[in-house]
Amino acid sequence: MLLLLLLLLLLPPSLPLVPPSPPYPLISLAGSLSCSLTHALVTPLDSTKTNLQTTPSFSTLTESFLSLKKKQQLFKGFKPTVIGYGWYGATVYPTYEFLKHLDIQGDPMIVSLVSGGSAAVVASIGLCPMENWRIGMFKGQKSRGYDGFGSLLGRQVVFGSVKFLAFEEFRQKIMEVQPEVSSSVSFGLLATILAGLGSGVLSCYISQPFDTMLTALTSSKLGVVETFEGIMDEDGIVGLWRGVKGRAVWSGLIIGGQFFLYDIFKEIVGVNGGSIGAGAIEVAKEFEQII
Repeated sequence: MLLLLLLLLLLPPSLPLVPPSPPYPLISLAGSLSCSLTHALVTPLDSTKTNLQTTPSFSTLTESFLSLKKKQQLFKGFKPTVIGYGWYGATVYPTYEFLKHLDIQGDPMIVSLVSGGSAAVVASIGLCPMENWRIGMFKGQKSRGYDGFGSLLGRQVVFGSVKFLAFEEFRQKIMEVQPEVSSSVSFGLLATILAGLGSGVLSCYISQPFDTMLTALTSSKLGVVETFEGIMDEDGIVGLWRGVKGRAVWSGLIIGGQFFLYDIFKEIVGVNGGSIGAGAIEVAKEFEQII
């Protein structure tokens, strides 16, 4: 709510309430497809990371991975993952596009951060119970609804804010490296993928403490303060970044693929607008020719 209030303060008095474009239902569909598909494909990585965070006896990602492989549980949590991130994509992208299409006066970087954070607030409403369901599977617990919502909201707001801003900044910088080929479809594709990878990794490292707290809260009956103190007593400040390497790989792959597929699906459903990934329409058309 605070992010939404901050955004409203940036709006000029004459601003129309609903921007005329793009078609948000189609953007919602494209976002849902891209997020659910990418998260489904990297479920083994996410499961390995979560298994490491919820099993104190494991000290490395390799141990966690081999344990899940032996039990044939690499796709553990697949259903809540697909449902949760289907909702996430269906809400976060149209909300972000809506806010970015408003004629907001102010620093573009601040506008992007606030827009990304506000979109993440909306997306977290449906994502939280699915994440609790998924994490609970690794502890043999039933879904605990909105337990740990504050930590998940913190993680998603930080992650979403940094993700959208970093992607746009990274992509612009990459396109400026070789201006003579910036109009090339293949170079545009490379820029989208690299910017997505970079923004995913950066967002992961910045938001990791919230992810660690969320996992710990879901797998215990302690409050936020007690859980935080427990992590600090056991591992110190580095404990907040437990499992970050696995999540960074997961995050880079997820976001890189997510932005690419998002633009592909937008083209498929006939959406030719949008503020994310400028030039991706040509990339999508080239991709269609390849396949």
